[in-house]
Amino acid sequence: STSTFSPNDFGNSEDKRQLGFMLACVKLQSMRPVTSSNPYRLDLGTGCDEVDSGLTGFFGKEPGFYRWIGERAEIRLPLPLAQDQPLVVSLRAVKSCPDKSFRQFLSVGINGVEIGKTELIGIGTEFKEYRFDVPRKTVTESAPVLQLDVTPAWNPKSAGVSEDWRTLGCAVDWIEVGGKDIRNK
Repeated sequence: STSTFSPNDFGNSEDKRQLGFMLACVKLQSMRPVTSSNPYRLDLGTGCDEVDSGLTGFFGKEPGFYRWIGERAEIRLPLPLAQDQPLVVSLRAVKSCPDKSFRQFLSVGINGVEIGKTELIGIGTEFKEYRFDVPRKTVTESAPVLQLDVTPAWNPKSAGVSEDWRTLGCAVDWIEVGGKDIRNK
């Protein structure tokens, strides 16, 4: 609930609508721990990603609704992980370097413990899905911190490809934590 105003009242617009405020995101989710039946999904590049999780090491939203990370990024989940079932971290990403022969590797960790490492495949908009099993030793009663590390990172300006000054690891579209059956893969 809010008071409203009309842009027309200020004399610089023909818009006569009564406006309140802009709403970027609403997300309703159970506060129960993450399980197979209560997965946690973070759609990066939407309005909810900044509000829903603590993001560190991510650059601003891209027009295609994804975010670039630097060499390292972290996501603070607002929910703990269930301790009594197997869980998987899935994410959709693409490497930063457009040269197919340039090899980049993604390591994923939880609370400082690496849970897996893989080579990033695809360039441009060829996003691929990557899955990592969550070892029980990484599950604690508190909300977890996911770490994403990319080596080597790549800088478009240094490579002479563009004026983009950022050192980029990979682009991430979404991340999901849930049971082995998430995303039916």
